[in-house]
Amino acid sequence: MQIRLFDGPMATSSAVLDRITSRLTHALQRFGSRIREVEVRLADVNGGKGGDDKRVRMLAHVAGLAPVAVEAHHHDYYAAIDGAADKLKRAVTHSIARHR
Repeated sequence: MQIRLFDGPMATSSAVLDRITSRLTHALQRFGSRIREVEVRLADVNGGKGGDDKRVRMLAHVAGLAPVAVEAHHHDYYAAIDGAADKLKRAVTHSIARHR
């Protein structure tokens, strides 16, 4: 599985990249080679104003199926990454089950 990160104008730390990689690997490992690529987009939607302004969007490209997209918001990037990875696991599971 290839992970493509789009972080826009912000600089993503190696700790955030490690978190994305480990969470996606853990969440999607059961699907093996069916997941070809996951696109991850990070954004701070309202700058320094506070609130649940960290947005993480994930788009999984599943072999033989339409892409699966999820989004999570939180005031902390790590929590938003965790939430999006959990949502993506459920959404991919649902998509594969529906296809069968």
